Amino acid sequence: MNNNKQQQNCFNLVENRVIFLEVRGWAELREVKSSTGEVKKTYRAKKGGTLGRLALANKKNKSLGAKIFEIAKHNKIENPNIIWIGQQVEVITKTTKRLLKRFMGLTQYEKKPKKNNPGADFYNISAKESVEKNELLKKIKPCDIIFQTSTSRQSKALELATNSDITHMGILVRKNGFWHVLEATHPVKLTPLATWKARGKEGKISIKRINKEINYDPIIAYAQKQVGKNYDTLFQWGDESFYCSELVFKAFKQGGVEIGKPTQIKYLDFSSPEVKKLMIRRLKLSLPPKEQAYLSRLLKKHKTFAKIMQLPEWPKIKARAPKRALNIIQSYVITPKSIYKAKNLHTVYSEY
Repeated sequence: MNNNKQQQNCFNLVENRVIFLEVRGWAELREVKSSTGEVKKTYRAKKGGTLGRLALANKKNKSLGAKIFEIAKHNKIENPNIIWIGQQVEVITKTTKRLLKRFMGLTQYEKKPKKNNPGADFYNISAKESVEKNELLKKIKPCDIIFQTSTSRQSKALELATNSDITHMGILVRKNGFWHVLEATHPVKLTPLATWKARGKEGKISIKRINKEINYDPIIAYAQKQVGKNYDTLFQWGDESFYCSELVFKAFKQGGVEIGKPTQIKYLDFSSPEVKKLMIRRLKLSLPPKEQAYLSRLLKKHKTFAKIMQLPEWPKIKARAPKRALNIIQSYVITPKSIYKAKNLHTVYSEY
């Protein structure tokens, strides 16, 4: 259809007159009653016309089969598979806007915006009157540290390794009037606060703040500079990739503040099957089957590599283990639990 015909059809709709919509195999005459929102359209079958094509053009949110049955029942058609050329069929729908946009491309009929998720309204908002109604938004400030229990595949292992349900964290920043979390995930990025909160276990969060006044500019600048970098699956101490607590720790160190205390990986709890499966796979600590089973039994009993390294059996295990894995076990890591427990932080808001 040309633009003039589209405009004419639009005026006809407003005046409750006849408009034209094309459905393959059916005559184009339609009768619209827009005052009540109900649309009655009369079709005349041509060669190739089927109820399936008619239902497909008018099914709305219903399934195709349900709409075919509805049309057949309304028109008292005993066999939906048999339609005669010239046969008239009436179809009733509740609204015309989506059909008009679909068939005619009219832009003046805009879809009504969906109601915002209450969580999105609660956390992703900039209006002053809304802030006054919200306890959380009145309390948080840029550079606050936000914690949650992640629902990622590695979260359970991290929870067991650190003996804490705090497994993910980020830095709160303000962008374009909305709150975001600057986090190290896949990759380092800014995530809307409402999205970040909803992604955590049970939607629970905890927010903490440095006890003293500091200059936050270098902290945020450092963290934003890392956006786009990869997630560090081996939890190593470098600037090529980051894990969540490493990004926060290093960013605050740029502001002259040390939060949490790094610990060696060998002191983490490796006794659970989830931790052994995750870390031994990542460390590529692949020993012969008998020695692998023996190491698993030692970890179950002694929990940490630090205690196993004190056993008489360790030299034999060490001789067979890859050097790269041994170096990683000896390396330092900063955990979300360590930062969460830092004495120079105080709680601003918590759902734990």
